[in-house]
Amino acid sequence: MKDGKSLGLSIVGGCDHSSHPFGVDRPGVFISKIAANSPAARCQRLRIGDRILEVNERDIRKAHHIEAVEALKQSGPRVVLLVTHEPQPPGMRVIEVTRKEGQTLGISIHGGVGKPAANPADERDEGIFVEKVEPS
Repeated sequence: MKDGKSLGLSIVGGCDHSSHPFGVDRPGVFISKIAANSPAARCQRLRIGDRILEVNERDIRKAHHIEAVEALKQSGPRVVLLVTHEPQPPGMRVIEVTRKEGQTLGISIHGGVGKPAANPADERDEGIFVEKVEPS
């Protein structure tokens, strides 16, 4: 169930968008983020990297990214997702960092969608990479 507005998840992919690091060999729509205390988090059945196949019986397996976004936005107050738990990418980890208000994370990043590729091994990689870590 939605909490009025948002499911509390973000997606990557679609037949026209990169879904990196998920589904590299088999494009699709994947959950890339789940917000804490959101309906998506509270259901305790979804995880980052899940492939979304259907939204309220609407097949999005071959949907463009914007079609998948619209299917989620127009899903109404009750949402039924058909997902598959895909294998996690090698080395994927979730890291939580606690910091004081106004304190920086102490890292420099580069890459991302619409930016120059940061992965020298793959020019199509739209990932965000840690460039530098400041000593604590």
